[in-house]
Amino acid sequence: LGYWNGNEYEAHDYPDPAELLSLQGNLALDSEGKRIAHVHVSISTQDGAVCGGHLIAATVHNTLEMGLLPLAAIALDRRSEDSGLMGLFPRAL
Repeated sequence: LGYWNGNEYEAHDYPDPAELLSLQGNLALDSEGKRIAHVHVSISTQDGAVCGGHLIAATVHNTLEMGLLPLAAIALDRRSEDSGLMGLFPRAL
């Protein structure tokens, strides 16, 4: 999981299996038309600790049930901002 400290993402590894508590985010297109996922997650470790942040990478060990909802009549574009982050900009279809 990653934490944005204002300058960069700090990566935190959780190598043991964990339970996914929540997942939310969006899919967008970059300036070259490539799909980009921006996802926030909360997980619970075996001892009951809860951790959250930006999903950088993960492996599903059992199953993951996930629903995706399309946005009606808009697309989401990602563009670089002065902060160094990728801004999210809606565009009518």
